[in-house]
Amino acid sequence: MPSRLVALTGYGLDADRERSARAGFDAHLVKPVNPDLVVRLAAGTESGVC
Repeated sequence: MPSRLVALTGYGLDADRERSARAGFDAHLVKPVNPDLVVRLAAGTESGVC
């Protein structure tokens, strides 16, 4: 399974999410993070910039 890059940040504006996507991140999570979402991302059942 390929590696997944997830941005975990306190910044959640659309511009922040776009910047993460352009930098190559697979997902963008804003704190506080939903643990179930992290599990789904790790399992590969969730995708895209969140």
